[in-house]
Amino acid sequence: MQGFFYIGQFQVRRDATTCRSLLARFLPRQASYGFGNAAATNPDKPVDPLWEYDHQIGKSITGGHVYRGKKLPELFGYYIYGDYVSGKIWALKYDEKTSKVIENVRIPSTGLPVLAFGQDEHGEVYYMIATATGKTIFRFERKK
Repeated sequence: MQGFFYIGQFQVRRDATTCRSLLARFLPRQASYGFGNAAATNPDKPVDPLWEYDHQIGKSITGGHVYRGKKLPELFGYYIYGDYVSGKIWALKYDEKTSKVIENVRIPSTGLPVLAFGQDEHGEVYYMIATATGKTIFRFERKK
């Protein structure tokens, strides 16, 4: 998955009957995305989402990072992302050879809004939530 970047996008149809959250994967040169709002003069072919979920599952995707750490080897190469409204967090595995998502696993979380994700120099992924206590940044760890 190196050399690609991911974008999470919330989409509402004009008639407001359908809402969904989409995840797309791009090469650095690609710029258009098939949300129906790309400029008509843009020559790039829109990129289809590689994953989407409707709003019975979550309401607003929060983009994350591909896990490259060592503390949780079972997540290596998975894209970690969440949903701002539901507070849910997932790990998505994308198969380069078949160009398909092969797994999307729910990761236990607090259920509080996921504001952002970060990654340290060792590839460990962190997430940020809003709390009244001020304790807002968490690292993924195996439960003991």
